[in-house]
Amino acid sequence: MPEMSNLGSFLGLLPSVITGGMAILGIIYANWHNARMANISASKEYSRRRLDKLEDLYVVLSQYKKYVLKISITHAAFYSGQLTREQLQDQLNENRTAQTFDLVNARMLIDIYFEEASSQFEMLEQAWSNLLPLFIVKNDEPQSEKLALKVLANQESFDQVCEKLLSHLGQVAKKL
Repeated sequence: MPEMSNLGSFLGLLPSVITGGMAILGIIYANWHNARMANISASKEYSRRRLDKLEDLYVVLSQYKKYVLKISITHAAFYSGQLTREQLQDQLNENRTAQTFDLVNARMLIDIYFEEASSQFEMLEQAWSNLLPLFIVKNDEPQSEKLALKVLANQESFDQVCEKLLSHLGQVAKKL
């Protein structure tokens, strides 16, 4: 008969054991669900932050492209004889004063948030390096249509590289 009393006490404890087990399973599930939701929330926040930074970068690069276009056209006009040296300097000063972008910030955004665009940004820097020597006007340098066309050709190359980078950033934005 002692076996019956053990069985009876066990059956009396069974609902408590089941309830306790279910409570533990409920806690485990709730913790798993909360951790999953926190990860999703953090992922959404990171994507939102990345999209904000992408917009900032896109604006900076668009302003940079516009600035380079202005100084290229100004130099081409000078080299083709349409501007005097003083007019060239005045327009360059005006463009420099109106400059609102920060390329150091653009580089930082690329390095921190958009490493996948780093090689294209380096190509943009190379395109700028090809264009820059044409903007150094020497006092004894004659004005020539050939030099003006070279500026415009390098400007076109710069624009293409910049457009490719901006297009890539647009693709990144669609994936966020």
